[in-house]
Amino acid sequence: VGDASGVAGGAYCEFLMFWFDIMWSDRVRKSITLKSTHKDYVHINSLEFIVVILQLAAVIARLDTLSQAQMVALFPSGIPAQPILLSLTDNVAAVKWSNRVTTKSLQGQQLIGIVAELLRTPNIGLNANHIPGVDNTLADYISRPTNLNFSHADRAEQIFQMHA
Repeated sequence: VGDASGVAGGAYCEFLMFWFDIMWSDRVRKSITLKSTHKDYVHINSLEFIVVILQLAAVIARLDTLSQAQMVALFPSGIPAQPILLSLTDNVAAVKWSNRVTTKSLQGQQLIGIVAELLRTPNIGLNANHIPGVDNTLADYISRPTNLNFSHADRAEQIFQMHA
């Protein structure tokens, strides 16, 4: 389950037991506030889709680094021949871009190229579904840090205190 805001992005996977957060750079945070006609403008849909891309990369990395014991515990009948990541997001465009692997958005087209490369590397698939924003509380919390000056360790502690 993932989410993005104009400040950060983040996601968690309860099944594979991980979460991540990423703070957007000053440039990205500024670019999202520009007029949509500005050449440096970044649309929220692109940020939401970046979180989907990072979810895919995180799942690939997680599956690649599981110990044999962890693999057996998570997949007692064996890992599926082609595992499928079901990415949940509250952004309809990110769902469409993920499932169709195409878009008219120029920003989105460049990001879809990254997804295509990720899907080529391991034997994994990607699907996405919409989750209502009101139900996306943990990912929403991760993507909206209250203090941009926290160290990563302090931010992780803050997230752990809210969602053990």
